[in-house]
Amino acid sequence: QETTAQITAQSLKDSFDAYILGLPLNAWPSFSLSSTQSDPKLVDALTMFKMLLPGTSLSFAGEELGLNSMDWDAVVAQKHSSMSHLQIFSTLANKLRHQEAILFGELDRNSTFVTSETVFGLTRVKKGNPGYLLTINFGTEEKTVDVSGVEKIPASIRVMSRSIIAGDVPGVETVEDGVEETKRFDSNSVVIKPMEGKIFTFVPNFDA
Repeated sequence: QETTAQITAQSLKDSFDAYILGLPLNAWPSFSLSSTQSDPKLVDALTMFKMLLPGTSLSFAGEELGLNSMDWDAVVAQKHSSMSHLQIFSTLANKLRHQEAILFGELDRNSTFVTSETVFGLTRVKKGNPGYLLTINFGTEEKTVDVSGVEKIPASIRVMSRSIIAGDVPGVETVEDGVEETKRFDSNSVVIKPMEGKIFTFVPNFDA
């Protein structure tokens, strides 16, 4: 089985598609992909991937901190930051996992895609509910990608969560006061930094 240390955009799509297509009808799988056994910059991106999957997402103690074991000093440091591995994990666990599109949304070969060679994408959609798009850039260069041609993606999408940019404190991003981040993107021009994961929300387009 492929380890996270070997993951690329294409290999993640290929292995995930094969796994999903091999499941029995109405199966409720469990996922134990470790978010800490690859490049440390991919911790949040792989956490996002797990949180967007239907089934039971298994995590080991410390993964929510971006670590291989529990560290209570890290808990304290990350808990009191607005941008940390722990805050991202908690936000996704509390606000995303129970959504209808995540639990019961469409999931097949068309739900995943690779663009610009290094960018993996996953969509979760269920009619009557908000849609979710995950993008992960496994490359070392920033990419601006066009996802407007992906099934059910509208012209505009909004960032729900993104990977942190670690600062002086491990697992914590230094947030600058007064700096506003771009939250809304045209779907034909989405910027993704190297090793960055982003989850977008959108109103699915079922008319196309």
